[in-house]
Amino acid sequence: MSINFLAQLQRYDLLSEHAESIGWFLSEKWRVLSSWKRGDKRKLANQFKKIPGFRKDHFGYSSEVDFATTRRGDAPVIAMKKGDGQAMDWIRHLRNAIAHGNVELYFNDGQPLIEGKDFNQRGGQSAYFAIPLSYLNETVAVFNRLTETITTSARHK
Repeated sequence: MSINFLAQLQRYDLLSEHAESIGWFLSEKWRVLSSWKRGDKRKLANQFKKIPGFRKDHFGYSSEVDFATTRRGDAPVIAMKKGDGQAMDWIRHLRNAIAHGNVELYFNDGQPLIEGKDFNQRGGQSAYFAIPLSYLNETVAVFNRLTETITTSARHK
């Protein structure tokens, strides 16, 4: 993981607010998503798209992505190559970018944002994002809410 990213968060007194979410991504608790039903995964992806500030016109998910056209000035922007589904890919790319030190904190009009990249095993880029730092906490909150709903409905069957 990038010590630089954590040091940046600490420097701007943002680490304590986001430490739990960063820990969640690195803990691999999200991997339970791979056992979810397709419909539940789709619900999760749709819920991610409802995070405040999300812009559908700045979201790309396809087998061919031109990463050269994605830039932080368009934040929030998310571009990912198709893989295991939007929800799984989003969480995995965030996790990998953090774990492999490919995340940088920056500010735009006083708002903390993060820029990150993920790469496949052959070294080719597979994701780019420039998002508000708050998306880390929001992503975990959305995941946890839907997990609770799924767990509750499974108990009542």
